[in-house]
Amino acid sequence: MIIQDEKDKDKLALVYESEKAMDISKARSELSDYLTLYEIPHLFYSLEKFPLTNNGKVDTSKLTFIAQQSYDERGVIAADQTSETDSAFRTMLKEVFGVELIGCNDSLFELGVDSIQLVKIKNWIEENEKKEISLLDIYTLDEIGKLEAEIYS
Repeated sequence: MIIQDEKDKDKLALVYESEKAMDISKARSELSDYLTLYEIPHLFYSLEKFPLTNNGKVDTSKLTFIAQQSYDERGVIAADQTSETDSAFRTMLKEVFGVELIGCNDSLFELGVDSIQLVKIKNWIEENEKKEISLLDIYTLDEIGKLEAEIYS
């Protein structure tokens, strides 16, 4: 399904029914074997049960509302994870993605990364931090905190 970010940019969300959350990094890695980057969902949401209509079908409007609400709450979580001294890396990411808050647990995919943005991130790291990093490494590390640890180690 499609939900909107703060700038009304579309985000591809996958909502699945399960009592336990899946390993999102592993799921993305496996999906990348079959899908192109832009086809891989930015967001993954687990529900114990899908909302149903009176006819017993999945209520897609409620499902979309739940996914959108979960995405909107991400900003609150990111606010708790930011510090007064954001790294230069996070400042650059805020500019690339056009967002005000980026937390250490945020995922590049949740932020809606595309291939052009991946290249911008790679180039910035190599030019500003003088650290060689491959697109695959950025793709694999995914979470902002993990990327920062790799860059500043």
